[in-house]
Amino acid sequence: MPILANPSIFSVTVTLKKTFRGMSDLETRMGILEHRMDNNEEQNRRLEDELVRSRMEVRDAFQRLDMRIDETNRRIDQLQNNLSQQILELAAQTNRIHRWIIAVALFIVTVLPVTFKLADRWL
Repeated sequence: MPILANPSIFSVTVTLKKTFRGMSDLETRMGILEHRMDNNEEQNRRLEDELVRSRMEVRDAFQRLDMRIDETNRRIDQLQNNLSQQILELAAQTNRIHRWIIAVALFIVTVLPVTFKLADRWL
């Protein structure tokens, strides 16, 4: 019996064809969505890997910065100690110079007048 002779068979056939076409469209859409999900999962994995790498780089950068700060602090401490030592040496040298100045002043105040008096008397 031909399909057109029985309209109910024709409508069932058309409906089935539409259903299969709709299912084919759904399968295509599902395939596209699965592909997108796979791509998104791959991109998410790459982003997570990049995040881990970035965190490690930041941690390493902070460690290097901490080491540089420690080295700078050691250098500052060493320079401070050297400066303190130089200040102490300069203070000792200044004390010696002050003693010489006082000795010369005492010489001028005490010995020179006596020398001048003796020179006046004897010359």
